[in-house]
Amino acid sequence: MGKVIVVSGSDAAYFPLLKDWLTCIKSFSELTHCDIGILDIGLTADQVDWVKGQGAQVVVPDWEFNFPDRHRMPPVLRAMAAKPVLPKYFPRHEIIVWLDADIWIQDPRYALLYSVGAERFGLAITPEMDRTYPTLYGETHPVLLQHHGAYYQCY
Repeated sequence: MGKVIVVSGSDAAYFPLLKDWLTCIKSFSELTHCDIGILDIGLTADQVDWVKGQGAQVVVPDWEFNFPDRHRMPPVLRAMAAKPVLPKYFPRHEIIVWLDADIWIQDPRYALLYSVGAERFGLAITPEMDRTYPTLYGETHPVLLQHHGAYYQCY
């Protein structure tokens, strides 16, 4: 059983970012013990071949939740819905580290901190933050409260 897998997701339009992400992950010797998994939400056959050629496991996620008109929803929502059930897609791994394909890792310790947090506490999660988010200035936005409740229930 592989202990740690680093996972991301992409469609064909995001592939250049995924390619850079994967190249970056593979360049860090500190991460060579980690497996790599990719949620395919619309990659082309050539792109899937390239990703597999890099040693990554490619999985097409299901719609994890049944709701009306889901077939009309953008595929990126399929990846978002799959995040709470990543162990279903990568069952051989004890720790699953999700890193969006559009981030650039400058220091591999960044990714490793999630593994340490998950080992210690069972879950390590960081909210996406931006200087324009009102919570940085002491406000509590209702949408952020909804996100907190959703994360709490899902994870």
